[in-house]
Amino acid sequence: MTNLTPRDLLFTHIQWEGPYDRASRAATGELLAVRVDGPGEPVVRTIKSFDAGASAHGSVGGTWVYLQSSLSGDSQIYRCRADGSGLENLTRTTGIDEYGFSFSPDQRFITYCSHRRGTPADVKMMTADGRDHRMLMSGPYSYMPRFAPDGRSVVCVSLRPSYGVHRIDLATGGDTCLIREAGVDFHNPCPSPDGKYITCYRRPNGVGGVSEVFRIDADGSNPLALTRGNMHEVSKIGSARGGSDPPAWSPDAQRLAFVTGDDEQLHTMNPDGGDVRKLTSLAGTCAFPRWSADGGTIAFAAEVNERPQLFVIPAAGGQPRQLTRLPGAVFWPNWC
Repeated sequence: MTNLTPRDLLFTHIQWEGPYDRASRAATGELLAVRVDGPGEPVVRTIKSFDAGASAHGSVGGTWVYLQSSLSGDSQIYRCRADGSGLENLTRTTGIDEYGFSFSPDQRFITYCSHRRGTPADVKMMTADGRDHRMLMSGPYSYMPRFAPDGRSVVCVSLRPSYGVHRIDLATGGDTCLIREAGVDFHNPCPSPDGKYITCYRRPNGVGGVSEVFRIDADGSNPLALTRGNMHEVSKIGSARGGSDPPAWSPDAQRLAFVTGDDEQLHTMNPDGGDVRKLTSLAGTCAFPRWSADGGTIAFAAEVNERPQLFVIPAAGGQPRQLTRLPGAVFWPNWC
């Protein structure tokens, strides 16, 4: 078995029956990996093939790959070995969708969203091997959880009655609302690696997909709009597509990578919204920026002939390098 390394990118390759559109049924889904080093054509290898779409979100020690998929008919969280063997369903529920998971900094725990159709969603936590499932926040619709970098709390959003950003103390179970505004939804909170800030999207109700990249201090103070007048939340990869994908923090917390709604290209900026740099000028829409562990490279997807493919680019700027030329669409890249 070949373990994964920090220079490996996990991603999903999906092919559809009929037109390339979210309404079409996924005919095949593959979880693939590609190693990003050295000259020449990168070698893409298959970890797992599925009859349903699957998205991978990380690995532990290079041995395990964690993913969510609707293999059982419900969205569930799974893991398998780096060679695709030993597939395990970690959530093992029926009639409930479990999704949107993230790891604790020490990779011992996973926080995730649990949603029984027709009822509010909850935020839960479990060990990385699928044991000790614990309720962190119950309803009225709570999701998008992520661990703080010290591992002592989880941030998420909750509908009470508009979406606000909350912090859950794991030692006490205490819930603190960090920011909420009447008539405004806050989405996709993402703590900075140094623990100082939380970015999120701020979207006034009733204005469609127009969302600003927003920042608050870790305690909810000093709210700051980092962008103005752009549509950021909707990831327009492919026709009739959407998706909420947050700006990505660099490992040193000094830069944010994001895709604007103006030109749909990859940019970076300082944590205060200054020094905006445009990194790409591609013909197709970009999405899903992800920093490498050393901060030197950004992976992302971009449309090539209306099919998203995987690219990397130096974080300081330079020529994008296309890693895949696959017949279907590439989604959700993540460094191991």
